[in-house]
Amino acid sequence: MTENALIPEPDGSSAAAVATGTAGGATVVQAPPAGPAGLAGPAIAVQAPLAPPGAGQAPPIGPTEVPRAPIPPAGAIVPASDCACGGTGECTCDTAAPPAYVYAIGTVTARFPSLNIEKEFMQAWGKNPEQVLQISDADKFAVLSQGQNFYLAREMCWVFQSGDIDLYILRPRSYIELTDLVNALSPTPNQVSFALVIGTLGPIAPPSLCNGAQLPIVTCSQVFSFTGQAFINSITNEVAKDSALIAMISQHLSAQGGTGTPATPTTPAAPAPGAATTAGLTQQQQALVTSAASNAFGVLTLLSDNTGQTDEHRAINYLTFKSLALYTQEIQMELNGFTLNSVSAQPDPLSGTRHIQDVILLYASTSTTQVQRYFTRIDVSGQFPFMVNDLAIYYDHP
Repeated sequence: MTENALIPEPDGSSAAAVATGTAGGATVVQAPPAGPAGLAGPAIAVQAPLAPPGAGQAPPIGPTEVPRAPIPPAGAIVPASDCACGGTGECTCDTAAPPAYVYAIGTVTARFPSLNIEKEFMQAWGKNPEQVLQISDADKFAVLSQGQNFYLAREMCWVFQSGDIDLYILRPRSYIELTDLVNALSPTPNQVSFALVIGTLGPIAPPSLCNGAQLPIVTCSQVFSFTGQAFINSITNEVAKDSALIAMISQHLSAQGGTGTPATPTTPAAPAPGAATTAGLTQQQQALVTSAASNAFGVLTLLSDNTGQTDEHRAINYLTFKSLALYTQEIQMELNGFTLNSVSAQPDPLSGTRHIQDVILLYASTSTTQVQRYFTRIDVSGQFPFMVNDLAIYYDHP
């Protein structure tokens, strides 16, 4: 099973994103995270590299037409050698205890930790406080995304939510993660946005850290923000490269009287019904792929409404956003009259000293009471989970 690092561009293409900087003479490099089998990382837009010190460039956030000052070096805010006590700089945790990891899906919001930071924000914004009833995340993005205001981003309280419930206070490990947190505030009109946070769980925050909010601190190693539609589009683009699967879809559509023949290069610019839409797919093919991916994504996002702390939750959350095989399996099952009905996870009996979860997918027939189950093993021993084996038929153990 191979792993690639594909991050969809806003126009649907793929590119590798690398952010670089310097800290204390050492180069800081962040490469895009690897993912299994043709889909790695959630469907997020690639950001421009962070500017090295003295380069006179603006951070990769906010409107490009707004003049912005250079940001500080892309060095560590929380040193990598920290004992993972929430990034407070005070190593009061038990170094013998294993670290607790978080792999959570939700949303990110920014709050003012104190009155003086709020007043400073209003001054940078240039608004009259008496005329402002509410400051939205979009307003905060408009201000914090400007390079000369990046100092305020360092002072903000970053809160992770799931289902509108506050779960964590986020502490970026470096300016790379801080930039990603600011980008998570970017408005996405008429679209559902998500944030995927990967990090290390620390202690409960003191009241002075976030204006009285006492939540567990998570030191972020990676932060992704993306829309559900962009994620579905990335799956469609990857499925279009699978000639065997496209042949199955074409045969299925032909049997139903639809258009299953892929478009030729002579397809007109203004496509008629059945013409190419995404990477050589006909409209009917794309509609089937999009519907199947959306169905699976809908079931899994309901299950991902969790804290992302337990092994079971981390395994399911990983599979939701890192496994292209999961979505191709859903397409194949729907071609045979089945659809994803539920997902569960349990410890693998052969785990040994590692933390391995069996993620079991239950598919129900759309016309009978028949069900089929498939599973994959996810290793969640470390901060970054990974698939141990491909999807296979699941049999009950005696």
